[in-house]
Amino acid sequence: MADHPGDLGGGRADLPGRGDLLRLHPATPAWTNAGGQLAGFLAYDLVLIVPFLVRLPTIPPEWFVSLVVYTAVVTYSGLLAAWYLFVSPTTRIGRPRAVADWAPEHPRNA
Repeated sequence: MADHPGDLGGGRADLPGRGDLLRLHPATPAWTNAGGQLAGFLAYDLVLIVPFLVRLPTIPPEWFVSLVVYTAVVTYSGLLAAWYLFVSPTTRIGRPRAVADWAPEHPRNA
């Protein structure tokens, strides 16, 4: 039985149902909406940084500045993603979160 409108069942009673998450996701800015994307950016950065660093000593002079700038951007992006995913106490993975962090319209947060 659904605990509240939008609940598809199968979850804990104190958490919103999957229907709520699908409904709230695009309209509600929250850390959990961005966490997966940030993890994807970190994976992308980790994959790209190795070939860039390997090519740095052998790159033709006319492309050197571009490669250095792009390597710096990818490095900064990776460090920023790592900071928010693993270091920052308010956003790191595994921190305890209240339902309000990701479902402000949940009945418990009214």
